[in-house]
Amino acid sequence: MRTLNIYFEWKTAPGKAHFGYDGFVMPALRVFLDMGQDVLERAEKVIAAPMFIISSESDRAVGKEDHQALFEAALKHQPKSWYHCFERFLDIPHNMMTFAEGNDYQNLVIAIAIAYVESDLTWAEVAEISYQILQGKTFNTVVAELDLSQRVSANLSTLITIIDQEAIILDRHAKHKK
Repeated sequence: MRTLNIYFEWKTAPGKAHFGYDGFVMPALRVFLDMGQDVLERAEKVIAAPMFIISSESDRAVGKEDHQALFEAALKHQPKSWYHCFERFLDIPHNMMTFAEGNDYQNLVIAIAIAYVESDLTWAEVAEISYQILQGKTFNTVVAELDLSQRVSANLSTLITIIDQEAIILDRHAKHKK
């Protein structure tokens, strides 16, 4: 990044719109890598604002491992942080907000973002809802039993249907072994 003094131009797929920047000078990208490292380091030590980290296994610009590390670090200090990574088969690109840019699932991204904004839940509460649904209960039943109705967006059920259920189960079993 520091030595290649070239201009990198984004290639937009045929038939797709382009709403972002055309590209960048390669050394200019270094500031984002440095900033990302600083954010990761701070998340380990400092209480942050609640955040919803959304990524995609199809994102060629950013790896999900950094997003997971940020989430795990932030969650230690900020329990109202959430994380979701879209699976590769959905093919949700880096610029995931519009259909015109190649995201056939823009409404799904928007629905889970609304779920986060409209809900007042910790990640532990989201995981508990998901876990109880995996045990055969309905979304509405779980929310009522946990007395969360006033703090839950109706859109949360969308996230619960696509959440990484294996991770929820493994995390729960790990906590119960302690």
